[in-house]
Amino acid sequence: MKYFLIKKNIIIIILLLQFILFFIAIKIGLLYTVDFNVYNYFENFENSNLYDFFTIFGYLSGEYISVIFVPIIFLLLIKLHFVKDAIFITLFSCISVIGTIFLKYTLMVERPMHSINGLTGYSFPSGHAVLSMLLAISFYILIKNFITTKSLNIILVVILLIYTLLSMLSRIIVGAHWFTDIIGSIYAILIFYTISFSLFQRIEKQFNIGVKN
Repeated sequence: MKYFLIKKNIIIIILLLQFILFFIAIKIGLLYTVDFNVYNYFENFENSNLYDFFTIFGYLSGEYISVIFVPIIFLLLIKLHFVKDAIFITLFSCISVIGTIFLKYTLMVERPMHSINGLTGYSFPSGHAVLSMLLAISFYILIKNFITTKSLNIILVVILLIYTLLSMLSRIIVGAHWFTDIIGSIYAILIFYTISFSLFQRIEKQFNIGVKN
């Protein structure tokens, strides 16, 4: 167990270092050309059906959807007596939301053309992307308890990956985020998940949680 916890701490440190180096690369302009080219490419879709689709999909996979469905998933887990999963989702959700807000207002990266899109606040990392990944992971944690075959598990993972990828892509296409904001969000959710899992193991050991799952 001690070796396992040390390994988890090493993973967290590596992810944090990569995240810091990635952000430094953004701030000194090393990735500006990438962001600018990706932004200009998707700007060509502004008056297309594709743009309309991703605008709608963005709303359907946004913060409000996550705020509604993550608590519902929590309540279902409690009702089904999957207490450990419910506790983990609560911890993961709190760390993800607080962590994203902290990073946004600490790093203070401006949105691309935020005044035109009617969006305010800072851009990095994308809260929309973080919450869509949080919802997908929470949904998987719920459904995995009922999956009996490997093939069904693979199908579920693929569906959730498509959902999160479309959600993240929508933020770039509608001009709400830079490409690097989305990459930063992936780093952020990995860090939040690893920290949450490490803390959950400590809580589980401390309070001897062992109900049904």
